[in-house]
Amino acid sequence: MADASKLEQKIKLFETKIAEYKKLLLEDDGVIDSEEQKQLDALQVVIDKVKAKMNDNVVPEVDSGIDNMRNVMNEKLNDLKDELDMMLNVYNLS
Repeated sequence: MADASKLEQKIKLFETKIAEYKKLLLEDDGVIDSEEQKQLDALQVVIDKVKAKMNDNVVPEVDSGIDNMRNVMNEKLNDLKDELDMMLNVYNLS
């Protein structure tokens, strides 16, 4: 979780830098030309890819946790079934 937090902080820093670059470019000549916009867009694409990757990594952790819980519950149910079968056999109720 600490790594994700650090990464989120860096992403925010980069987003802040992009906003600063846009402001500087506009202050320079009042226009963001096509080449400047391409560079800004390329930076944003990288940030968006990192964000998407972070989101992709969250889902498997949740899914994995659910699968682990399901496996534990199935094991417990099987244990209870075995105990019930044993009790039924002991008391000749099967």
